[in-house]
Amino acid sequence: MTQLIHMMRIFPRCTPLRCSKRNMEMDYASIQPELTTLLRNRPPGTTADINKQTVAYWDGYEVRGIHLRHDKNGPLDGDFDFDERTLNHLHADLVAWMAAPRYTIRPEVVDWLKGAPPFNVGA
Repeated sequence: MTQLIHMMRIFPRCTPLRCSKRNMEMDYASIQPELTTLLRNRPPGTTADINKQTVAYWDGYEVRGIHLRHDKNGPLDGDFDFDERTLNHLHADLVAWMAAPRYTIRPEVVDWLKGAPPFNVGA
């Protein structure tokens, strides 16, 4: 039996970067803290929908990325470090997202976070 997964779209009121910030050169040092702030203040399981295949989420300690399955069935493909290399790869998509953020609450991310091991500082 297949299970229907419900997702809820959230449209922010005032989260786009100010025009002056949006026109600046966006690099890891500027995007990472902004993305962290925007996701940290959202309900657990909220993802920033960077593009059709990639979303970012706050795991309680840092921003992480998830690849979505192309068929949109079953579990998520897997998470990855949202680091400088990832930012460089997704730069154009992230700049576009910062200009018009899109969020989704994903129950599968909430479930994933419930089963996550506790954060170990210095590990």
